[in-house]
This record gives sequence, C-alpha cells and structure tokens, in this order.
Amino acid sequence: MIKNRSEQLAAWALAKLLPDGKQVVPLEDQSNGEHDFDILDGSNQKIGVVEVTAAIHEDSMRSIHRERNHGPIHCPSLRKGWLLMAHNPDPRWIAEEGVKHIAVLEKHGLTEFGHGSQFVEEQEIALAVEELLRNGIENGGEAGSPGSITFLSSRGETSEDYVMSSEQVTDVLFEALARPDNKAKLSTERHGTAVDRHFFVEIDRATNPAAGCSMAEVEPPPDPPNLNNRATHIWAAMRLDGVVIVWRGTEVGWERYEVAADESFCAC
Repeated sequence: MIKNRSEQLAAWALAKLLPDGKQVVPLEDQSNGEHDFDILDGSNQKIGVVEVTAAIHEDSMRSIHRERNHGPIHCPSLRKGWLLMAHNPDPRWIAEEGVKHIAVLEKHGLTEFGHGSQFVEEQEIALAVEELLRNGIENGGEAGSPGSITFLSSRGETSEDYVMSSEQVTDVLFEALARPDNKAKLSTERHGTAVDRHFFVEIDRATNPAAGCSMAEVEPPPDPPNLNNRATHIWAAMRLDGVVIVWRGTEVGWERYEVAADESFCAC
C-alpha cells in the first residue's frame, strides 16, 4: 500500500494518462536510493521508471490544516468580530497571543489596522500592531460576530507581489530535477537509454513563488522543456476543486490535462 500522498497522486494520475495496458508498480524497497515506481507493459516488461517528489510549502500547508481543524476562533475577551488578512496564519497563536494585541486596538477604539498602524504615536498601539505583523497578520478590521476572528489567507514563502506565468511552474520542476539525488535515481547510467525516465512533482496552491496559482490559471510553455537527458518525461500535478491539473513535458512539447477526481482518487 502506498502511504506517501504525493506517490498516491502520481500513481493515480499516471494510471489515468499513460496508454492503456501500462501498469504503475511501486518498488517494495526504496531505502537504497531507488526510484519510486516501475512502469510495465502488457507483457510485464519494464519500460519506464518514475521518481516522485513534492514542491509544497510546508508552512502554508500547516496553516491550511490548522484553519480546517479550528474554523473561526472564538475569543470572549473581544467585544467585536475581526477579519484578518493573514500570511500563513497560526490559529493557536492568534487565540493565545494575537487576541491580546487585538484587544489593545479595541481598547483604543480602532476599527482597523495595517502596516502604517505600527508608526502611530500611541506606543501601546504601535507595539500591538508590530507583533501582529511579525506573526504574519498583514491587516485587519472589524467584521463578523462579536468575539470571533476569521481569516482571509495568503499563502507561500513571502507576501511579496508575484506574476503568474508558466515559468513559475517550470522553474520549480527544474529546480527539483536538478537535485543530485533525483538526477542519480533517473540517470541513464542506472537505467540505460531504452527505459523511459519520468519525473513527477506534486505542486499545490501554496507552492511559492506563484507556481500553484500559475498552474491553475495559465497554459504550459509553447516550447518543449530542455530536459538535458536528466529525464524523458517531466510531470507536474495539482489537486484543485474536484479535479487534478496535470502538465506533462517531453522533447516533443507540453500537454495540459484536467482529470476529474473519481472514486479511485479518494485514496489520494
């Protein structure tokens, strides 16, 4: 049984998109620097190997799971409800520490705050806002039910502006492909030239910089990827709203797919 979520996604997506009759078979022992899957043809001959990795921003994924687990934060000490624009928010910090700083803002009659609020003359307000900003709370204002805190969230490693483009995706793929362990697992010295060498990367909406958003919104590049003999196929896949978006690049060019999540996807 495949336990790694990225490997589960890879097995599912490859089963959908490889030609009929091809099997994706996990290696039982990957502890000695082996790749993750073999691809077998109809006569059980190995015709390909697959190495799988993930390019997921871990801080963002943690904050996503925290929000899903906690929902709105209930803070009886607050008189108002607050909506916070938060960068990778930590609901536990907000509930235990951030609420104290928001209470300071309420005490001084503020109904909103932002970056400029840390420069006000009132020192208590300035310090409270400074702590909120330091912990990824970019701005906020009164909204919602009294005593509750909700989030609008931004994701990724920084809160700087970004531009969506196909290069945001391909840069992440080639950075991962260039890692020595991945190059070794897919080398022709190990597998020869008769076997296809697939490199599969899971991306999500939190992958920075803007790779996830770009993958959801733009098309792959018009030119084939320069794989430089490091692989024969390069894949990117992202789970999104009931579908899996997949980019596949070969020496011929790029293809983009949207594969509907079915019952077999639930294991992923």
